[in-house]
Amino acid sequence: EPLCNIFGVCGGCHLQFIEYQKQVMMKEEILCDTMRRIASMNVELLPSVTGREFGYRQRGQFKVSHKGDLGFYRGGTRDVVPVEHCPVMADEINDVLKGLKRSDLRGVKELHITSGDSKTVLIKGRAAEDLSERLFDAGVSGTAFENRESVGKDYVTLDLNGLKYSITPWSFFQSNWALNTKMVDDVINRLMPLDGKRVLDLYAGAGNFSIPVSVLAKEVVAVEENNDAV
Repeated sequence: EPLCNIFGVCGGCHLQFIEYQKQVMMKEEILCDTMRRIASMNVELLPSVTGREFGYRQRGQFKVSHKGDLGFYRGGTRDVVPVEHCPVMADEINDVLKGLKRSDLRGVKELHITSGDSKTVLIKGRAAEDLSERLFDAGVSGTAFENRESVGKDYVTLDLNGLKYSITPWSFFQSNWALNTKMVDDVINRLMPLDGKRVLDLYAGAGNFSIPVSVLAKEVVAVEENNDAV
């Protein structure tokens, strides 16, 4: 039984009716099939890195309907399905959704909610003047807008394997943070030894790999065109 009560209506998740480990196996099969068909390569995969099935997403991009409903698109449409609680989101994000339950969001197109040591919201579209205040009442520490203006604390900090990793609402990061930290450890282990080496990180983002590698290498050059990430 899918945990989500709007599964099959919301266009977000597609596999909740399948046991989690079987979902992982299916994704492995899809990847191998893609490599055979498109790259003409037979690949053997290492064991997949897995984590929690629910409550893992530390960022959510929520759409707003013309009526002011907050949710996700219905599959294959631009119709917004209202969402009061999303099982794949972290509790902190669902707390913000709960706090906004009776808010007037007409004129807003999207809300991007990010959680770390605090919570930020990127507001896309025309927002009511008091929306930031209502978001603060819902537990948010900062709100940001498309014009790069912000109110309050306009970044969150996450623990990146013992390091502090700060990101703004306008930049990208891996929303499944628990798996991301495992991935970073795996990449660094494959790069070892790093003593005395110069490392080039292309498409570096906000330094997801550059920052932890810099602790071990002689020098890291991170290349990224997105100023918000830098």
